[in-house]
Amino acid sequence: MQAAVLLGAGLLGVLCIRTRGIQHLSTPLDAGMGALLAAIIFSLALSPGGAISLHTAASFWIMIAFYVAFHLLDSPQTLRRALIGIFLLSGIAAIFGVYQSLSGHYPWGRLIHPHAQTLLQEVPGLSGRVGGAGFFYSRLTLAHVLLFPFCWSLSLGLEPYRLRTRIWLGLTAAIIAMGIFFTWTRAALVVAAAAALLTVLLGSRRGKQWWRALLVLSLMGAATLIFVPQMMDRLQASFSGSKD
Repeated sequence: MQAAVLLGAGLLGVLCIRTRGIQHLSTPLDAGMGALLAAIIFSLALSPGGAISLHTAASFWIMIAFYVAFHLLDSPQTLRRALIGIFLLSGIAAIFGVYQSLSGHYPWGRLIHPHAQTLLQEVPGLSGRVGGAGFFYSRLTLAHVLLFPFCWSLSLGLEPYRLRTRIWLGLTAAIIAMGIFFTWTRAALVVAAAAALLTVLLGSRRGKQWWRALLVLSLMGAATLIFVPQMMDRLQASFSGSKD
């Protein structure tokens, strides 16, 4: 994956040099990417233990991959096929992660990751509970990777497509959301909830149904805090000053 991203970035760079078209690398998400990069640098710089997570910061890879994909998936047909493939893989990975979290079993894990020391890790603060890792060997990686297809499927499901298409997109978003939940990753859960709220509010303005979306999301959040009380403890621990 990383080799493909580096190859694509190199090809884009060569094309820009040859055509002197650096301005053609601009995308609609440049401002958002800049804000994300600033937040990452700010967090690493102020970390009380030093920038210990710099070597695992996957956001840099994600940003580079976004630019490569944006400029290579330049036709509607190619983009459609890519999104369908991403949704299918994400849904399968999410279901696999739910199974792993509930059973504590990672079938074919040693075949997929022969050098991994621990395939499924116990979630801090949740005694005996392991987080789903999907096809990875880190629950954090699965949670953060699933955030992107979750937002895409949810936002596309709010568009005025045929009912059958919207049902499939909604089902995809729900399955991916389950996968994120069963990774038990604090940051991903908070980001998924905030992204869902913003996406639904923006997407439902035309139908003036924003209050229904807000009610459903509020009930989901309340149910999580009521039935999974450890989540509140883990959220409070996020601001203890001991981590990035």
